[in-house]
This record gives sequence, structure tokens and C-alpha cells, in this order.
Amino acid sequence: RCTSCFPGCVIGGDWMPGSLWPPLQPLWLALLYALFGVHVWVAQLAQTLLFVASAGLLRDFWRRLGGSVAAANGAAALFLLNPATAAYAHWLWPETIHLFLLLAALCLLARLRAFAAGLAIGFAILAKSLLSVFWPAFLLAFVQRGGGSITKAGMISIGRNSIVLLQKE
Repeated sequence: RCTSCFPGCVIGGDWMPGSLWPPLQPLWLALLYALFGVHVWVAQLAQTLLFVASAGLLRDFWRRLGGSVAAANGAAALFLLNPATAAYAHWLWPETIHLFLLLAALCLLARLRAFAAGLAIGFAILAKSLLSVFWPAFLLAFVQRGGGSITKAGMISIGRNSIVLLQKE
């Protein structure tokens, strides 16, 4: 469905498939098609690379939480072996880029990069917005569990909101 939106992205026409789906996936596909031509395999390859990179981010996050190397490798392997998650990359669904951005946000939070994590969360919401109503609760849980201060929470919110507000225009 997002593939059919490509011409509108490039020539400035109607490119949103509807109000249900946020705009990042059509824009991502338009960028790939503009750079490499309209070939589905190019988009599938790019999505597969994001899928593999997500496994790397999951492994990194697991290690930063204090997990063993074997457990981190096991988590990444199980992620890669999940057929449903792998299929999203080939079906060109927004789950792949959404998951990549959320895992990137977790890794950034583990490195105490709150604003960058907020930007990643904002872009993730532009890929798939179903969980967006829960982000304020996740932010409160982050602060209450000692994961961050009000300042960090504010930076996450500013980063997230700056991206999400772009969707409104």
C-alpha cells in the first residue's frame, strides 16, 4: 500500500495513504526509490538491513543492562529467528523501521542521550503511532524508576514532540 504512494511523494501530490498510517514509511520508500529506482527488492533489502541492525541494537541494549554476552547473543538470535518479525521486512510494513527506532531510543537512553532518544521516539511514532498514547506513561515510569531526572524526561519530551509536530503540518 505504501509503495503506491511513491509518485505522490516525489512530485508533491497526495502521498498519504490515509489518516490511519503515519507518514514515515511512504517517505522512507520514496527516498529509496528516488535513490535506486522503483524496485521492490531495494526496499526489501533496506528493510532487511534495518531488521539485522535491530538485532544488533537489541544485543547492545541487553549488554548495557548488565546481561551476559551469551544472553545478549541469544536475544539477538531469537529476534532474528522470529519468522513474523523477519517477514515484516519483506512485506514492507512499518514495523521494521518502527522497531529499529525504538531499539535505538533504548540504546540512546542507556547511554544517557535523552534528547536523541526523544528524537528516535518521535520518528518511531511517525512510523507507527499505535502506542503514542502510552508514551507519557512510559516517560513517567522511566523517571519514577530512577532511570532519569525531570530534566532528562523533559529532553525526551522535547525531542519526541519536535518530530511529532512535523506530522501535524
